[in-house]
Amino acid sequence: FVQMLFYHDHFMLDSIILGQGKDHFMDFFNHIAYCSIPDKTYFQSVHACFPAFAYIFYYFLNQLLPSNSITIFQANATSGYGYLVYLVYTASLLITFYFSIDILLDNKRQDFTFLVLLQLIFSYPFVAGVFERGNAAFLVLVLLLIALYFRQKEGFLAKESALILIACAVGFKVYPIVFVLLYLSERRYKEAVRLVIYAGLIFFLPFIFCGGVIGFYKFISNQMHVQA
Repeated sequence: FVQMLFYHDHFMLDSIILGQGKDHFMDFFNHIAYCSIPDKTYFQSVHACFPAFAYIFYYFLNQLLPSNSITIFQANATSGYGYLVYLVYTASLLITFYFSIDILLDNKRQDFTFLVLLQLIFSYPFVAGVFERGNAAFLVLVLLLIALYFRQKEGFLAKESALILIACAVGFKVYPIVFVLLYLSERRYKEAVRLVIYAGLIFFLPFIFCGGVIGFYKFISNQMHVQA
């Protein structure tokens, strides 16, 4: 990534950033705007494709901002307050991300952990896919890292916390449900069943606030459009 900067001058970023930087942070701000009226969330755009649990989180952020802070698909119309919320959100995730890595690599020196963090955050997926987009994949990653820490601890509370955190991750992006396979491979069948139950509740119940059954069908329709 750094090498490309020297070989391609300043135009290198135009080749790797979506819309040449004219749509910055819109995986974050657009979703905040979609849920300004919760039961109309999935009818704002076909790109409103997150599970309803995610939009409860984005609705909270929506309520922090003045009504004119975000204009869908117009990144340059985002207010300073919007950028401030994004800055605090990202900084909080980065701090938690660092400590999660530090705890999981408890047998490594702190400078090693720091270098791992730098290697990740300066990588193409983080620069172009997470920071520039504001994608919730970063939040999901942090939830899963904390869950990995708790799932290796002894005690019912720690193990249940891991299951709930994974289920919350499913509430943002469906793919963390594959963690069920990890529990099954370790023959932790009861925990696998509870994970499915937690994930099901967190995934489906919030649709009550986001259009109910009609909202759920619209969510499926939007997902099919986006994934196509």
